[in-house]
Amino acid sequence: MDPDIVMDEGVWDADLQEIYETFDDDIENLQEDKKLPHLFEEAAQAPPKEMFLQQLYTNITSYTEQFANSLKEYQAAIQVIQSNFSHHQTNQTELVQPLQLQFLKDMETTHNALTELFDAQKTYILTPLDIHKMQELTTALTNQEITIQFFQSELSELLRGNPLKGRLLLIKEQPAPHVVFKSKMIEDRYVIQLVTSLPDALMQSQKDTKIVASVYSEDNNPLKGKTVLTNNSVNVTSDKQAIFQGMKVQISTRMSLAHLFFELKNKANVTLACTRHDPRFNSNIVVITNESQWCEAQGKLIVQDCFPNTSDQVPWTRYANDIHRHFLKTSRQDLTNFSRCILPHEFAYLHHKYFDNSPMITSHQSSAFWMWLGPVSCALRFKRHINTLWFHGLIYGLISKRDCELLLGQQRVGTFVIRFSESYPGFFAVSYVTKTDQGDVVMHYLVDHTDIGSQKTLPDFLRSKEQFKYLAQLTPNTGQLVIYEKDAVLGQYYSKGKFLAGKHEGYAPLNPV
Repeated sequence: MDPDIVMDEGVWDADLQEIYETFDDDIENLQEDKKLPHLFEEAAQAPPKEMFLQQLYTNITSYTEQFANSLKEYQAAIQVIQSNFSHHQTNQTELVQPLQLQFLKDMETTHNALTELFDAQKTYILTPLDIHKMQELTTALTNQEITIQFFQSELSELLRGNPLKGRLLLIKEQPAPHVVFKSKMIEDRYVIQLVTSLPDALMQSQKDTKIVASVYSEDNNPLKGKTVLTNNSVNVTSDKQAIFQGMKVQISTRMSLAHLFFELKNKANVTLACTRHDPRFNSNIVVITNESQWCEAQGKLIVQDCFPNTSDQVPWTRYANDIHRHFLKTSRQDLTNFSRCILPHEFAYLHHKYFDNSPMITSHQSSAFWMWLGPVSCALRFKRHINTLWFHGLIYGLISKRDCELLLGQQRVGTFVIRFSESYPGFFAVSYVTKTDQGDVVMHYLVDHTDIGSQKTLPDFLRSKEQFKYLAQLTPNTGQLVIYEKDAVLGQYYSKGKFLAGKHEGYAPLNPV
């Protein structure tokens, strides 16, 4: 609320001035007595991570459900106050003062809840399901803040003698920042919510409205072209929502960030309400034309998402959660329906290898890390069979050369692990047990571009090498290792025909078994 509202002299009588004087006194007393609600103290005192998070979710979910009732009370109170003013009833202390106090309480409680969520993301490395829940609740609470501000503004306009704006658009659901291919369907949906302070009867008389999406640049200018976005107009449903699916962006953003902007329009194409141009509320996109641009585009999105408001460093735990969300998205997975996430020991490896176990991560460190993780993500996203092999743990992936040697040290000759090369981003390495004059040792082979390509996949290459006999498979949900004969687990991915081994010898020549 705005405690410094200036009322037009000579228009409003002394009763309205009394409202503000009384209201200011009540606010001071309320703040001094510390009567503002703190729904989250119980959760903050719960030591175990799971208990803390569950209690936090329960408290905040309960509050968001209560706020739905508060919203109805806001609407009813605004409409009564408007009706009274229209009938020249200006003494409305009993209506205005409690409403302003409720605004303050709800804003304070919402702010406390958001702070608790942000603190949790800085304290714990979360599971994908927890990341999803955090996102869901953060969106709900952020929209509550915007809604409270909207009704505060509506009341202020009434007290100034101005008409109501009447409508507010909120982005209720949207994907994480992601890369979009030109003329390809956006896979995820956007859900837009209409909030109104107008009577239902008036809204019903103006029901011929639609919500239209458009693409705006980072500096909040609309992208220009004959047809920039298709499937971008949706009628508002009875529950005041519009669901956008199957939209296609028909022009490239030339490696620049952009976002979708939504407007409520009437039959005359007049804009009645719109969403905000604000990076806190808009999920950015970069529209590209070919796969070769994907890595750079995704890297830009990650920097903007992980280091908002020009912040140059964030806690490792917060950064790990953000990277996890992006990594699942780039490997074509969902936070609530995933085959393989990043396991705790893999986070420990990444933190040590690429960030020297630093508690704070800088944007410079993140950019350097993406130079390695970006090509890895590209391989998972675009190379044939790689995503499926990763999902099933057939590619161990995030492990050091040294740990592979420890892992395979007691295994029989021919046992091997597939991992991402630490020295050659986007390439695969095979660590395998082989026999030498000094006994059984673990050696490492770099799978080069001459070994695999458009006509020869990674499984085909592994099939053609007799040195690789027994594949060590990671169980994604437990982190355990199980060893199988390679044909038993890779056979379904083999191409037809016979392939010969390439001449490239990787890190070291392939020793005969």
